[in-house]
Amino acid sequence: MKKFMRFRIKLENIRIYGFNGCIEEESKIGTDYLVNIELTTVNSSYKTDDLTETVDYCTVYAIVEEESRNRYNLIETLAHKILYRLKNLSNVESCSVEIKKLNPPVNGDVASVSVIFAA
Repeated sequence: MKKFMRFRIKLENIRIYGFNGCIEEESKIGTDYLVNIELTTVNSSYKTDDLTETVDYCTVYAIVEEESRNRYNLIETLAHKILYRLKNLSNVESCSVEIKKLNPPVNGDVASVSVIFAA
């Protein structure tokens, strides 16, 4: 009999370059983003040592990379698109997506702005 455990998988500080934002220059110049993903899964991969029973990190990274190629006015939209795709992976019970826009174009010294979506 397989024993199932609940655990979390994190991918932290995935660096992407994107052209998101409401300002015209952002769509031309682009900027760096950091993406943090946390997935909750219930499976027995820790016992079977079988990748097909858990969440493949490469698949998660590929989703982030694919969605970051699209241009959105809001990083909220990008975070939601990534979250929706991750939630549809097998073995994903819940997840959160944080997107940090580094050096945002604001009138002040701000290292980043971020949004977090969870479901």
